[in-house]
Amino acid sequence: MQCRTDPVGTACLKQAAIADHKVVAYVLSVVLYGDNEAEQYIRKVEGEGVAHGCKPEASRTNRECVRCREQAVDVVWEVLWRVDGMMDPVPVPSPEVGCKGSGCGVAEGWTSRYAVFCSNGYRIWHEYSRFFSRVSSFLN
Repeated sequence: MQCRTDPVGTACLKQAAIADHKVVAYVLSVVLYGDNEAEQYIRKVEGEGVAHGCKPEASRTNRECVRCREQAVDVVWEVLWRVDGMMDPVPVPSPEVGCKGSGCGVAEGWTSRYAVFCSNGYRIWHEYSRFFSRVSSFLN
């Protein structure tokens, strides 16, 4: 099996993401944060095909990311609930891509858990920070 020889450990995840497993695509987008490859996975999560990846700014949301983040955090919790103190907090870097306008990351409504983003880079940074802050919180 090819994925067992991948030195980075992402080959199996990439195979699952290619087979349309959205939660795995979400995990890859945050794990590969800072790599150009991360954008293709965040678009896959949100159902934005590469052919029409240039959506209007106001339509880049994180609706599916929120759902996938919850499932991914639950999986990490299930795997690591007995592990204590094995992981240091993950630092959240500043976004690599600056915000292109006001209102980026703002909730879509008064009580919405979802937000609208000006770019895929900023959307990935947002998900990276939310995912790793949740995972780090139950390991310390």
